[in-house]
Amino acid sequence: MNNIISNMENRVLDADVCFSDPSSKRYIYEFKEMRIDLSQVSANSRRILVAMDIEKRMEELQSISKQIILKRRLPQGTEKVNPGDVYIFEVNVECGSKGLIVTEKESYQKARFFSSELARTTRVIWICSNSVRMVDAKLRVWRTYKHLIAKQHVLLHHEVETHYAIFKNSGMRILSCANDIIKAAAALTEDVIETILRRSANKAWSRETIEGLSYKVELRNDNNHVGNINSAEYRCRSAKTVKKMRDILMKETWKESIKCLISHFCSEIHQFIESVLRTSIDDTKTEKLLDIFIFDEHVMNTLFEYLVHYISSVWKYIATFLWTVDVNSKIWRSEVSRDLHEAIHLKRESLIGDLVTRTQKAFKGLPYDLNQVSNQLNEYSKLLVVPDQQSLIEEWEKREVLEDKESFMKKYPSVVAFTAGKKNGESVVKVILREDDPEAKESFRKGCVISPKPLFQFVCFEKGMNLKDRKSESIITKIDPEKRNEIDTIITKEGRKIFAKHSHIVGIGIGQIDTKPCIVLYCLDKALVPFGEEKLPQVIGDEYQYPVDVREDMVAFGHCTNCNSVNNGCSISRSSVDQTGSVGFLARSRKSSLAPEEGFLTAAHVALDCLPEVYAGNSHHHIGECEIVHPSYKDNKNRNTIIGRVSEAFCGIFGPDRVGIDAAFVKVDEINLEDQSEGQIAEERDLTFDGSTLVTKKGRTTGQTMGILIDGSLSVCIEDQLPYGGFYYFEKCYGIENDQTVFFDEGDSGAGVFIIGKDNKLKPLGIAFAQLNSQTAVCNIRKTVEALNVSIYQNHET
Repeated sequence: MNNIISNMENRVLDADVCFSDPSSKRYIYEFKEMRIDLSQVSANSRRILVAMDIEKRMEELQSISKQIILKRRLPQGTEKVNPGDVYIFEVNVECGSKGLIVTEKESYQKARFFSSELARTTRVIWICSNSVRMVDAKLRVWRTYKHLIAKQHVLLHHEVETHYAIFKNSGMRILSCANDIIKAAAALTEDVIETILRRSANKAWSRETIEGLSYKVELRNDNNHVGNINSAEYRCRSAKTVKKMRDILMKETWKESIKCLISHFCSEIHQFIESVLRTSIDDTKTEKLLDIFIFDEHVMNTLFEYLVHYISSVWKYIATFLWTVDVNSKIWRSEVSRDLHEAIHLKRESLIGDLVTRTQKAFKGLPYDLNQVSNQLNEYSKLLVVPDQQSLIEEWEKREVLEDKESFMKKYPSVVAFTAGKKNGESVVKVILREDDPEAKESFRKGCVISPKPLFQFVCFEKGMNLKDRKSESIITKIDPEKRNEIDTIITKEGRKIFAKHSHIVGIGIGQIDTKPCIVLYCLDKALVPFGEEKLPQVIGDEYQYPVDVREDMVAFGHCTNCNSVNNGCSISRSSVDQTGSVGFLARSRKSSLAPEEGFLTAAHVALDCLPEVYAGNSHHHIGECEIVHPSYKDNKNRNTIIGRVSEAFCGIFGPDRVGIDAAFVKVDEINLEDQSEGQIAEERDLTFDGSTLVTKKGRTTGQTMGILIDGSLSVCIEDQLPYGGFYYFEKCYGIENDQTVFFDEGDSGAGVFIIGKDNKLKPLGIAFAQLNSQTAVCNIRKTVEALNVSIYQNHET
């Protein structure tokens, strides 16, 4: 699995990295600027808001401007869950023989992930995929979990996407929770406050509470520790000392009762807000939300501190006739607490009345002030709105133009590719054909399932090739090697992401705009934006950024049609298969053996009927069962003359240098390499990309042709009858430009390409395997022989 967060419990997403796109930098600024203006609210309302910890919530929101943590481990049991926490559930999407397949990294976490306990958090299905279009992977995941996603508000996120949707969703959760609490607190009217306060006073000043508090008071007699009822006996033998201990006990018990009153008051406020929330929001876990927003009792002390000064008036008329007592005994403390309770009872109504008046005054204007704050939060929420996921899904589904793409492409091989999206405000489907095919066009129109019917544009691949225009478009002057290496590094880093995010991109290369280096994006249509995708970037790169030049083009595996001898460029195919290809280089296996295998190299897509499995690295493919015939089945009038079988093959990205290879080694029973010499593969020093390095190849369709080496960092993306969303991706290929005549055409796939060195000496460069309108993609022969563990041979005279 291509898992960017494997072996990590949590992953930190740095905002500066996540928002590296200049157009999304504003989100950092917006988070930093989100703060509550309390200057316009009353001092008491400000105190209440501080008690609700609203400033801390805003600090958490502002911290998102720096980073956010993705949590792979889900909370267990009573473990605290905070609004804004981000939990991920990882899946991988692969291209299988019958469509895209979703596999779960940790299936045992699924039930917990989709449970309502995490409803106040940001939950993300983190999608990883290799050689699958981003939108198609997300659509497949949605269909797998749609019954859970729709009702649980789960975010779909692909690993190649920018992460600001996660940031904004997390911020929205924090704001939403804070706003829900504030709006609930705004319901604290004067009548509600009086009811809560009276109930709290009745609890705090009850006989049982006062007595219990007196038992716990720790007494001191000057510098001597006296203790409480759990301490040793402490007997006082003078009336003066007893009176002193009584006064201290009453004073401390009264203070504790005030603390108890505050605690009950805050708890009652908490319960009231909870009851309002339960009736206003659909959240079965409201108590988890309120665990985060509890009134701070220390802040509320300032509202009730005046009560301490009531002490002397409460008990100044209480007398005692005890001369010698144990001040740690329950009996004595119970009598003192009884006297205190009776004294409080006598003044209860005046105490509570005064308390209600003061508290109502403190809370006066609170609903208005809280609503003002709520309005501020609502304005911030507008900045954090992400596109409606359900609307996006409806857009994604429009990409599936045909109900059965694979069957259609097999029935009408003239259709090379198609893409669907918006162009100049209209829904358009662009179809690329090898040649004009009225039947295929009509069938495509009828088979299109997009409603209402879009505008169709049919373009012939061959007719789109204009050598003169292409030549002027791609002529380049010498690019500084350091700049070329920088661009090559960028393409290597960003290429797969670009192909995944933009389904109409078919190639990436190095070029120039007004003699300045640039990154070239080859696409099916410059003006069309595929459904569910964004516009193409204008610049690419992080530390070094290069402008983008977008050019229309098409790419496809090549095909071949006729030859009668096993040599460079001759005709081959799989047994009983119409698709044909060319012999590239004669080769010998390097595996230790008394009789090393001998044969030739060709393109893997020509030689294999299990290409998707080989590309995916599936070890259960049946390479050895692929029989190769010569001439091809089609060229031999549908007869099979088997000459060998595939021995080794590689299709995909090879080695730490990440070089794209499409090659197979075919073992041939009757072949003689004695008259051949081992090929001297071209070195890097032999290659230039300024139009001065000429190359040649021999293929069935175009014969012996010349071309110009213009790129060593070409990346291509080929769908070739794969299910929706799947593609083959090849990096660091050579790009060969046509020179006067077409260098490569259908029928040349698998042909060996040589550079023409000094004295016209030919040096192997690579295997031609894919065709764009503007150039030919060639995979590196040095890496190919390394991957297949073979040596290549060529005629002595070359």
